[in-house]
Amino acid sequence: MKTFLLFICIYLIPFVLSAQKNLTVNGEAITFDCAKVQTVDEMDTITMPRVKIYHAVITNNCLELGVFYGNCPANLELVTDGKLIETQDLTLNFLLRYDKDSKPCQAENKTTLFFDILPYKNMRTGKYIILSFLGEKYHLVYK
Repeated sequence: MKTFLLFICIYLIPFVLSAQKNLTVNGEAITFDCAKVQTVDEMDTITMPRVKIYHAVITNNCLELGVFYGNCPANLELVTDGKLIETQDLTLNFLLRYDKDSKPCQAENKTTLFFDILPYKNMRTGKYIILSFLGEKYHLVYK
């Protein structure tokens, strides 16, 4: 058992940490704090390189996203145009993208990112809005 723990400390932990050094959110190291959502004038879903989301949940006005990422340097941003779309429900679109100066590479790893969605809570005219992630299957109810 001691050998196994020693292996994890010496080999596995530094490998995981070195892989995440290449990954930033809004130009800063990944933390458990909720990062700011970036506002864009227009959601250009054709040209914005995006990141694959495998998990999404809202906890205490913080959006938790599980994402796949590669071993190459990348800066991730959660962007929205801040425009509510009226259908049966009110929907606000988001897109998790690679920064325009970074090039995506094959996603082999997983990590969790956190984003502050409190500024969008006041957009609700009813009891909730739907958070939609363009290009993804996730739609969350934000109460």
